[in-house]
Amino acid sequence: MGNQPRHHEAEDPEDLEAQHFAHVIRTFREYETYHLSANNRRRKDFHRLPRKNQELLEQIGWKQRLEDIDEKIAANQAFLDLIVDHPDIFSHEDADDDEHEHESHGGPQHSHGHGGHSGHGGHSHSGRGGHSHSHGGHDDHGHGHGGRSKKKKDKPTDFDMDKLRSTLKQFVRDWSEQGKPERDMCYKPMIDALLEHFSDIPQEERLNIRVLVPGAGLARLAWEIAHLGKEDIILCISIC
Repeated sequence: MGNQPRHHEAEDPEDLEAQHFAHVIRTFREYETYHLSANNRRRKDFHRLPRKNQELLEQIGWKQRLEDIDEKIAANQAFLDLIVDHPDIFSHEDADDDEHEHESHGGPQHSHGHGGHSGHGGHSHSGRGGHSHSHGGHDDHGHGHGGRSKKKKDKPTDFDMDKLRSTLKQFVRDWSEQGKPERDMCYKPMIDALLEHFSDIPQEERLNIRVLVPGAGLARLAWEIAHLGKEDIILCISIC
């Protein structure tokens, strides 16, 4: 009998998956707020230093570096916003609800058009450009929404942001021009080995070949394998 309430409270796996997905979307959306705050903390630390130390750092361009980091953070957020702009394509209704909440509660607006990607870390929440809001963000709006408000109070953690920075670096490595040298070092030997291994198979028969790409990450290697035939896809891909 004592276990019966716990059984009734168990959440459906699909609900848990939707909650997790909504949390990922929220983490993407709050990247700029989180990292501008971290950069702002560096500014505060700078102004706590003795004047002599401040002058030394100014000589090596420290203050300008902080400005540059702000711009790169904004550029990263613009990129991340493009990824999560339409979460409904992933068929998660909760993520769509979370997007509406983000809009109604005044999520950060990004009018800057700076280029480049950067994975600078950090942890608190304020910054220049009007980003002075704190961790309290959406937590003050939990009334009258029952269980769903509980989910929406779930803020991204330092660990979440660390994973997001890692994902940004993977995007640069796998899909940017800047990442090509690293891709060539990592992927080209595998692609060459595949071509050599199947060199005795006529190209018209290679449609029957299936290549397993474990730990496919952001799928660049799988994409390269699928396009080995230039205009024609000659290898089928199974990604696990």
